[in-house]
Amino acid sequence: MTDTPMTPDREQEIRERLESTLKPQKTEVAELLAEVDRLKDRVAELEARPAEAEAHPAKTQWAVEIYDPRHSTWVTPTRFHAPEVAADAQAAYEKNTPMWTDGSPVQRRIVREETTYTVDTDLLLDALGLEN
Repeated sequence: MTDTPMTPDREQEIRERLESTLKPQKTEVAELLAEVDRLKDRVAELEARPAEAEAHPAKTQWAVEIYDPRHSTWVTPTRFHAPEVAADAQAAYEKNTPMWTDGSPVQRRIVREETTYTVDTDLLLDALGLEN
């Protein structure tokens, strides 16, 4: 891909160069340019949609994470659909397994995970060699 942005002037320059250089293949060039126009229209249509209609609704989950001192990292074994369920699980974990086998206390915390989904039209533009 080139570092030159695909401005309207640059696009016109490319179109003129293609038409003048490839006169024997004029039909093929016209078809390719029509396809570029169609794809540009489709990208514009996708970009014009409201964000909530582009993908899936945001998703929120809660988890009880456990600190693993051997690997110095937080581990998320299970996710829950509601914070109350995560709090109940944390209370049960602390009651049933308050210590590691070496006798040290298990550190736990409740975390919220929010996932959003968006349509990435930039990938389509990159695949077409167009700039955003």
